[in-house]
Amino acid sequence: MKIIGFGVLLCLVLAGFGCKTHSDAAKQSDKSKPTTSAAEKASVPAVEPIDEKSAEKRVEAFARYATGITYELNEKGDEALEAFYQSALANPGNELLVIELASRFAQKKQTDKSIEILKKSCDRRDATGSVFAMLAQVYLRIGKTNAALDAAQSAIKRSPDILPGYEALADIYSAAGKSQETLEVLDRAAVKIQSVPLMLVNLGDMYASFCKLHPKQKESIAPRAK
Repeated sequence: MKIIGFGVLLCLVLAGFGCKTHSDAAKQSDKSKPTTSAAEKASVPAVEPIDEKSAEKRVEAFARYATGITYELNEKGDEALEAFYQSALANPGNELLVIELASRFAQKKQTDKSIEILKKSCDRRDATGSVFAMLAQVYLRIGKTNAALDAAQSAIKRSPDILPGYEALADIYSAAGKSQETLEVLDRAAVKIQSVPLMLVNLGDMYASFCKLHPKQKESIAPRAK
Protein backbone atom coordinates (compact mmCIF):
# COMPACT_ATOMS: atom_id res chain seq x y z
CA MET A 1 0.00 0.00 0.00
CA LYS A 2 1.41 3.37 -1.01
CA ILE A 3 -0.76 5.83 0.83
CA ILE A 4 1.25 8.94 0.01
CA GLY A 5 3.31 9.11 -3.15
CA PHE A 6 6.80 10.55 -3.18
CA GLY A 7 5.57 13.25 -5.54
CA VAL A 8 3.79 14.99 -2.69
CA LEU A 9 6.35 14.27 0.03
CA LEU A 10 7.95 17.71 -0.20
CA CYS A 11 4.56 19.41 -0.09
CA LEU A 12 3.57 17.38 2.95
CA VAL A 13 6.80 18.25 4.71
CA LEU A 14 6.32 21.95 4.02
CA ALA A 15 2.70 21.74 5.09
CA GLY A 16 3.77 20.08 8.31
CA PHE A 17 6.28 22.76 9.23
CA GLY A 18 4.54 26.08 9.51
CA CYS A 19 1.83 26.34 6.91
CA LYS A 20 -1.11 28.69 6.96
CA THR A 21 -3.85 27.31 4.76
CA HIS A 22 -5.94 29.28 2.31
CA SER A 23 -3.98 32.49 2.54
CA ASP A 24 -4.76 35.49 0.37
CA ALA A 25 -1.86 34.42 -1.81
CA ALA A 26 -3.51 31.05 -2.39
CA LYS A 27 -6.75 32.68 -3.45
CA GLN A 28 -4.91 34.96 -5.84
CA SER A 29 -3.11 31.94 -7.29
CA ASP A 30 -6.42 30.17 -7.88
CA LYS A 31 -7.44 32.93 -10.26
CA SER A 32 -4.40 32.47 -12.46
CA LYS A 33 -4.19 28.67 -12.67
CA PRO A 34 -6.33 25.60 -11.89
CA THR A 35 -5.64 23.45 -8.87
CA THR A 36 -5.31 19.70 -9.07
CA SER A 37 -7.45 18.97 -6.03
CA ALA A 38 -9.24 20.69 -3.19
CA ALA A 39 -6.83 19.06 -0.77
CA GLU A 40 -3.81 20.52 -2.55
CA LYS A 41 -5.50 23.91 -2.70
CA ALA A 42 -6.01 23.77 1.05
CA SER A 43 -2.31 23.96 1.95
CA VAL A 44 0.07 26.72 0.91
CA PRO A 45 3.51 26.82 2.55
CA ALA A 46 4.29 29.85 4.66
CA VAL A 47 6.74 30.45 7.46
CA GLU A 48 5.26 31.56 10.75
CA PRO A 49 6.78 31.78 14.23
CA ILE A 50 5.69 28.98 16.56
CA ASP A 51 6.25 28.28 20.23
CA GLU A 52 8.58 25.61 21.54
CA LYS A 53 5.85 23.06 22.26
CA SER A 54 4.38 23.43 18.79
CA ALA A 55 7.83 23.12 17.27
CA GLU A 56 8.40 19.87 19.17
CA LYS A 57 5.09 18.50 17.93
CA ARG A 58 5.96 19.31 14.35
CA VAL A 59 9.36 17.68 14.70
CA GLU A 60 7.59 14.61 16.09
CA ALA A 61 5.14 14.70 13.19
CA PHE A 62 7.96 14.86 10.67
CA ALA A 63 9.82 12.01 12.36
CA ARG A 64 6.74 9.80 12.38
CA TYR A 65 6.03 10.63 8.75
CA ALA A 66 9.58 9.68 7.82
CA THR A 67 9.11 6.42 9.71
CA GLY A 68 5.97 5.79 7.70
CA ILE A 69 7.87 6.29 4.46
CA THR A 70 10.46 3.77 5.62
CA TYR A 71 7.77 1.22 6.40
CA GLU A 72 6.18 1.90 3.03
CA LEU A 73 9.44 1.29 1.21
CA ASN A 74 9.64 -2.06 2.97
CA GLU A 75 6.04 -2.86 1.98
CA LYS A 76 4.77 -2.81 5.57
CA GLY A 77 1.46 -1.15 4.83
CA ASP A 78 -0.18 -1.43 8.24
CA GLU A 79 2.87 -0.10 10.06
CA ALA A 80 3.15 2.76 7.56
CA LEU A 81 -0.49 3.70 8.02
CA GLU A 82 -0.08 3.78 11.79
CA ALA A 83 3.01 5.97 11.53
CA PHE A 84 1.20 8.42 9.24
CA TYR A 85 -1.73 8.41 11.66
CA GLN A 86 0.53 9.32 14.58
CA SER A 87 2.08 12.05 12.42
CA ALA A 88 -1.35 13.54 11.75
CA LEU A 89 -2.22 13.48 15.45
CA ALA A 90 1.01 15.29 16.27
CA ASN A 91 0.39 17.95 13.63
CA PRO A 92 -3.30 18.15 12.66
CA GLY A 93 -2.53 21.33 10.73
CA ASN A 94 -1.14 19.21 7.91
CA GLU A 95 -4.46 19.09 6.10
CA LEU A 96 -3.09 17.25 3.08
CA LEU A 97 -2.11 14.31 5.25
CA VAL A 98 -5.21 14.45 7.45
CA ILE A 99 -7.60 14.37 4.48
CA GLU A 100 -5.69 11.59 2.74
CA LEU A 101 -5.59 9.47 5.89
CA ALA A 102 -9.25 10.09 6.69
CA SER A 103 -10.16 8.81 3.24
CA ARG A 104 -8.00 5.72 3.66
CA PHE A 105 -9.35 4.90 7.09
CA ALA A 106 -12.91 5.34 5.84
CA GLN A 107 -12.21 2.92 2.99
CA LYS A 108 -10.90 0.42 5.55
CA LYS A 109 -14.06 1.02 7.65
CA GLN A 110 -12.00 2.55 10.44
CA THR A 111 -14.17 5.64 10.56
CA ASP A 112 -13.41 6.23 14.24
CA LYS A 113 -9.84 7.10 13.29
CA SER A 114 -11.03 9.21 10.37
CA ILE A 115 -13.26 11.24 12.66
CA GLU A 116 -10.58 11.55 15.33
CA ILE A 117 -7.97 13.15 13.10
CA LEU A 118 -10.51 15.25 11.20
CA LYS A 119 -12.05 16.69 14.37
CA LYS A 120 -8.60 17.44 15.72
CA SER A 121 -7.79 19.29 12.52
CA CYS A 122 -11.15 21.09 12.47
CA ASP A 123 -10.57 22.36 16.01
CA ARG A 124 -7.81 24.63 14.72
CA ARG A 125 -8.72 28.29 14.38
CA ASP A 126 -7.36 28.43 10.83
CA ALA A 127 -8.82 25.14 9.62
CA THR A 128 -10.10 25.35 6.05
CA GLY A 129 -13.38 24.11 4.66
CA SER A 130 -11.69 21.09 3.12
CA VAL A 131 -11.28 19.23 6.42
CA PHE A 132 -14.84 20.08 7.48
CA ALA A 133 -16.10 18.78 4.13
CA MET A 134 -14.21 15.53 4.56
CA LEU A 135 -15.63 15.20 8.08
CA ALA A 136 -19.12 15.67 6.63
CA GLN A 137 -18.53 12.89 4.11
CA VAL A 138 -17.34 10.50 6.81
CA TYR A 139 -20.34 11.28 9.02
CA LEU A 140 -22.63 10.72 6.03
CA ARG A 141 -20.93 7.39 5.39
CA ILE A 142 -21.88 6.13 8.87
CA GLY A 143 -25.38 7.59 8.84
CA LYS A 144 -24.87 10.56 11.18
CA THR A 145 -26.85 12.95 9.01
CA ASN A 146 -27.20 15.85 11.45
CA ALA A 147 -23.48 15.85 12.22
CA ALA A 148 -22.77 15.65 8.50
CA LEU A 149 -25.01 18.66 7.83
CA ASP A 150 -23.28 20.72 10.51
CA ALA A 151 -19.85 19.86 9.14
CA ALA A 152 -20.84 20.58 5.53
CA GLN A 153 -22.32 23.94 6.43
CA SER A 154 -19.19 24.79 8.41
CA ALA A 155 -17.11 23.82 5.37
CA ILE A 156 -18.99 26.27 3.16
CA LYS A 157 -18.77 29.00 5.77
CA ARG A 158 -15.02 28.51 6.17
CA SER A 159 -14.23 28.24 2.46
CA PRO A 160 -17.14 29.44 0.31
CA ASP A 161 -14.99 29.66 -2.81
CA ILE A 162 -14.04 25.98 -3.11
CA LEU A 163 -16.18 22.97 -4.04
CA PRO A 164 -15.79 20.32 -1.26
CA GLY A 165 -18.29 21.87 1.17
CA TYR A 166 -20.97 22.20 -1.50
CA GLU A 167 -20.27 18.68 -2.73
CA ALA A 168 -20.67 17.28 0.78
CA LEU A 169 -23.91 19.18 1.35
CA ALA A 170 -25.28 18.08 -2.04
CA ASP A 171 -24.41 14.46 -1.24
CA ILE A 172 -26.25 14.71 2.08
CA TYR A 173 -29.41 16.08 0.46
CA SER A 174 -29.19 13.58 -2.37
CA ALA A 175 -28.89 10.68 0.06
CA ALA A 176 -32.00 11.98 1.83
CA GLY A 177 -33.92 12.11 -1.47
CA LYS A 178 -34.14 15.91 -1.43
CA SER A 179 -33.58 16.62 -5.11
CA GLN A 180 -34.59 20.29 -5.06
CA GLU A 181 -32.25 21.09 -2.17
CA THR A 182 -29.47 19.19 -3.93
CA LEU A 183 -29.91 21.25 -7.08
CA GLU A 184 -29.98 24.50 -5.10
CA VAL A 185 -26.63 23.63 -3.52
CA LEU A 186 -25.10 22.92 -6.93
CA ASP A 187 -26.39 26.25 -8.20
CA ARG A 188 -24.88 28.05 -5.19
CA ALA A 189 -21.56 26.40 -5.91
CA ALA A 190 -21.69 27.46 -9.56
CA VAL A 191 -21.87 31.11 -8.50
CA LYS A 192 -19.01 30.87 -6.02
CA ILE A 193 -16.34 28.89 -7.91
CA GLN A 194 -16.45 30.50 -11.34
CA SER A 195 -12.76 31.45 -11.21
CA VAL A 196 -11.46 27.87 -10.74
CA PRO A 197 -11.69 25.91 -14.02
CA LEU A 198 -11.00 22.45 -12.61
CA MET A 199 -13.63 22.87 -9.93
CA LEU A 200 -16.10 23.93 -12.61
CA VAL A 201 -15.34 20.72 -14.49
CA ASN A 202 -16.00 18.72 -11.32
CA LEU A 203 -19.21 20.67 -10.75
CA GLY A 204 -20.28 19.85 -14.30
CA ASP A 205 -19.81 16.18 -13.47
CA MET A 206 -21.99 16.64 -10.39
CA TYR A 207 -24.75 18.19 -12.51
CA ALA A 208 -24.43 15.28 -14.95
CA SER A 209 -24.78 12.78 -12.11
CA PHE A 210 -27.85 14.66 -10.87
CA CYS A 211 -29.40 14.39 -14.34
CA LYS A 212 -28.90 10.61 -14.32
CA LEU A 213 -30.61 10.34 -10.96
CA HIS A 214 -33.43 12.68 -11.99
CA PRO A 215 -33.98 12.18 -15.74
CA LYS A 216 -37.24 14.16 -15.74
CA GLN A 217 -35.25 17.29 -14.93
CA LYS A 218 -32.51 16.58 -17.46
CA GLU A 219 -33.73 18.98 -20.15
CA SER A 220 -33.71 22.02 -17.86
CA ILE A 221 -30.45 21.09 -16.09
CA ALA A 222 -28.36 19.79 -18.98
CA PRO A 223 -27.04 23.21 -20.06
CA ARG A 224 -25.55 23.77 -16.59
CA ALA A 225 -23.47 20.59 -16.89
CA LYS A 226 -21.64 21.85 -19.97
